Amino acid sequence: MHLLLGFGLLLHLYTALIRSSQVDGFTIGLLIWSWMPYLLIWLIAVRRNRHVRALFPIVFVLTFDLFVHASVFHFAKSSTASLGLLWAPLWNLILIVPLGLVIGLGVERYCSANH
Repeated sequence: MHLLLGFGLLLHLYTALIRSSQVDGFTIGLLIWSWMPYLLIWLIAVRRNRHVRALFPIVFVLTFDLFVHASVFHFAKSSTASLGLLWAPLWNLILIVPLGLVIGLGVERYCSANH
């Protein structure tokens, strides 16, 4: 679990420090904004020792972030592709993390009811 969280944080650190043309206040702000879904998952699930519940949102968020990273840096089809870096954390926070937490909660309850 912590390995997946760390990988997500490192992906955004790589994006901010290596893939960015310059490191300035905007880049640091984008880095912090990109880390918010991972921090939220850690605060809600991992810190409370709910690792099964945290597994689903972290996998979903990391998958989405890898998709956005690839679509911006490797398969960009337009000049506005980089806007995905701004919007991805918002989508993660309002849609992907809650959906993953609900699925994780369902799996957690299903597993505890069958034991």
